[in-house]
Amino acid sequence: MTRNNMNKEEALLKSCHGVRVEHTTRSHSRGTYVDTAFYLDGNFSVPNNVFIEILMSATKGTIGRLVDIDLGDNSYRLNNQIYTHDITYILQVDGHNGTNRIARYHGKILETHDGTTKYVRNIKKHINDEIPPHINKYNQHLIKDVWVAGIGVRKTLFFGQVTRWSKSSVWVNPTPSIPKSKENCITIPFETLVMPSGIDYEQTVTMMVLSGWRR
Repeated sequence: MTRNNMNKEEALLKSCHGVRVEHTTRSHSRGTYVDTAFYLDGNFSVPNNVFIEILMSATKGTIGRLVDIDLGDNSYRLNNQIYTHDITYILQVDGHNGTNRIARYHGKILETHDGTTKYVRNIKKHINDEIPPHINKYNQHLIKDVWVAGIGVRKTLFFGQVTRWSKSSVWVNPTPSIPKSKENCITIPFETLVMPSGIDYEQTVTMMVLSGWRR
């Protein structure tokens, strides 16, 4: 029994203009197998009316007409041999500008198709979950612009105006009136104290720094 191992990609290459096909027969205990090799032999072009569906990437579901095949890097090609794992399909979709390039293992050759093409693009939008402000053990809300004092990395005391927060931390700026001034990260929001309003805390920070406090 003779088995021909040609797959769909190889059958497509065989139908392209400028491709020479060579068969090699080898025997096996289970039968005789025919291996196929492909070689560039003239001006390469693809057959008409071949359609490919994109199976992966953001354009999954797109069906395009094959207009060319990128045969890959030929720097190591021996005797102009073509290797199917190198090829990239170049597709054209009616009404869509430009072409789509798709690796052959990301595409499916449609054996029967009515000739219509379609372009699909699925963009997964990153949803930013709104993180509520932290609440400390005194039931105080660590909201933007309030002044707080809390513990950060290396058990350092940080003091400043709240600028932002994440699920686990709060960032404060001890000198918010200075553009691009350094922010500090408080890592234990639950133990952070909200300071009373109506006080010029930047002046307090200045006095603390002059007294040796490192912000």
